[in-house]
Amino acid sequence: MQTEKSKQPRGNVLFLILIAVALFAALSYAVTKSSQSGKDEAPKETVSAVVNTAALTQYPSTIRTAVLGLIVNGVDPVDMLFNKPEQFTGEGYTAYDAAKAKGVFNEAGGKAVYQQVPGNMTVSGQPIDWAFTLDFEVPLVGLSSPSSLAGNDLIAFASGVSQTACARVNQELYNDATIPVAGTPVVIGNNRLATATLPVAPAAETVLTSSTPSARWFEGKSDGCFQNGVAAGSPFVYYYVLAER
Repeated sequence: MQTEKSKQPRGNVLFLILIAVALFAALSYAVTKSSQSGKDEAPKETVSAVVNTAALTQYPSTIRTAVLGLIVNGVDPVDMLFNKPEQFTGEGYTAYDAAKAKGVFNEAGGKAVYQQVPGNMTVSGQPIDWAFTLDFEVPLVGLSSPSSLAGNDLIAFASGVSQTACARVNQELYNDATIPVAGTPVVIGNNRLATATLPVAPAAETVLTSSTPSARWFEGKSDGCFQNGVAAGSPFVYYYVLAER
């Protein structure tokens, strides 16, 4: 027959076991919440970065679609106009009514939506305009015609993106965040516009080359980001080939 004294140790042991289980459960819960919190923060950061980069790199693909549509309709890239939609309706542009069909951002032409480069991707923190030009050739993209303008590619440039954005673009495109440097800075003009005269003829061909990490970084790359010169403060530039020629 058990006495009250013999029951007491068993009761104490059971009480200690219950406390241990409760403490273990509390510890497990705390560890789980901490782990989940750590996991939640990284993906949010990653998703935000991916969305921001996509805003820069995916938008030109919609312009490329419009450009290819115009090519199918018989418009030569040399004749394409990249005026903002309102520039075809303002004073002084009535003479270009017939050119609207060649306007990439015009409803009568390519029907592409005009957007600026988002401010969260730029050095200034402010949105910037794209530049469209036929002055350059990307080696091993399209034709290689060093003695003629036939190999000049139609390219969209965003000059003034941040260094962080530039490195992230190259990392996502080529799994390498290295930013190549153009040993000789290139002059990027927005010269595919209808102004007082129709677009100027493409300039003498300039082949995009880099001094670092090698002179061949641009070869076969239809888009990417580079630093336009070796001088301190040289802008970081994202480019996208809209039409290989």
